[in-house]
Amino acid sequence: MKKKILMLFSACIFTILTGCQEIKPSLNLEEDIPVQKATQFSDALKNIGDLIQMYDGRKVYLTVEPIENKTAALGQLPNDITMMVESSLNKIGKQVVVIPYMDSAITRYIERGHPVYVVHGAITEFDANTSISSNGMNLGLFAGEADGEGGYRDRAAISSITLDFTLMDVRKLSYVSGVQVSNSMKIHEASSSRDIGFSIGGNGFGINGSTSKKQGVHSIIRLLVELSMVEVIGQLRDYPYWVTIYNGQLDRKVITKLTTEFENFSKREKTLRIQKVLKMLGHRISVDGQFGSQTRKKIRNFQKKRHAEDLSGDPTSDVYVALMRELSDQMNN
Repeated sequence: MKKKILMLFSACIFTILTGCQEIKPSLNLEEDIPVQKATQFSDALKNIGDLIQMYDGRKVYLTVEPIENKTAALGQLPNDITMMVESSLNKIGKQVVVIPYMDSAITRYIERGHPVYVVHGAITEFDANTSISSNGMNLGLFAGEADGEGGYRDRAAISSITLDFTLMDVRKLSYVSGVQVSNSMKIHEASSSRDIGFSIGGNGFGINGSTSKKQGVHSIIRLLVELSMVEVIGQLRDYPYWVTIYNGQLDRKVITKLTTEFENFSKREKTLRIQKVLKMLGHRISVDGQFGSQTRKKIRNFQKKRHAEDLSGDPTSDVYVALMRELSDQMNN
């Protein structure tokens, strides 16, 4: 009778824990993304190069000082990510010139009259296991010479990592005001184990299985680096860089500067800027700075589409900002 009870109990435990399948459990690891919620930062880097070309075509001259791990998590994070930063900047294209971090190279470009900026940054924060959750269950039955037990245990943990970047103007020997980038991302880790065992008359049998998953630290750092380089260049030149990023958040500081700058442009420059954005949106339009009937019609149609109160077709700052929002939506779809 006892043996029958034990066998029934063992069968119940086995069914509960394994579902009549292999004992190695499966896990669905939750994924997370940076604050900007971008997914294709390589495309964003290319897009920021196109944005530079659209605005003024002026090249950006950058050199990267050693970017290191400044946290206490030695051995858990890469000690140096300088190469990641340099390769990310190179992805932008010919609009960004990456200069070796050497006095002779930097001096040569400065003597040629080029403004050179140093990318200064570090891995500044690493908070391991900021959130840990676990649950489990153990069942056991002992009946004379027969006994059995089984159980499971699941565990999930979340860590976070932060990168900070600024720019230094080599000629002025000071940091560039307003250029400050800080991005964080969560790292998810999960593990699960199952076990079951029983013995009769001193003879036992048991099986167990476990699995674990963890997001790659290096891939997360690369995502943060690529996002940060887009933001650094955008803030340096006051470009609407968020249009290059999937679900990019508006930088109100840059919007304010763009609006103020636009108001001070001549009518020709205002027209030229708007024509460039219209062309990027797919409109057939001549980009020549001439405010003719074609440009007015394009602007008026855009105003009607946006249900604007002003349907004059004039190249205003409101039209310019609205066009940039439209461009952001289009690039993210």
